[in-house]
Amino acid sequence: MSPDRVVQEAPWLLWLLEAMQRGQEGLLQLWHALGWTPVVDGQPAWPWAQRLAGEHLLLDVGQARVLAGGLVVAALVVVLPATARGRRRPGRPCGPPASPAPCCGAVPMGICCTPCARG
Repeated sequence: MSPDRVVQEAPWLLWLLEAMQRGQEGLLQLWHALGWTPVVDGQPAWPWAQRLAGEHLLLDVGQARVLAGGLVVAALVVVLPATARGRRRPGRPCGPPASPAPCCGAVPMGICCTPCARG
């Protein structure tokens, strides 16, 4: 498939390629500012022999879809636990609002948001 046809059929791919390129450039500039990369001819040098190559993603859209899917899953793995942690507020009763059962022993350990009164 030609790169022009890919761009017409998969406009999200341009966004992915642009994000990859800007991410690499930003990482290189950050490492250069921290002094972690060498300088070659007055420019910060890429510290590894490998770089992300977007040209391959233009030629193989299936590979680009797999990469995009992996990035979505990775983002969900980071975002969902963070939002779940933020939604739990101490002192809020757990479970359905009409549940008369106390938290102690009624639900598995770690789910209850209010401390148990053991006496």
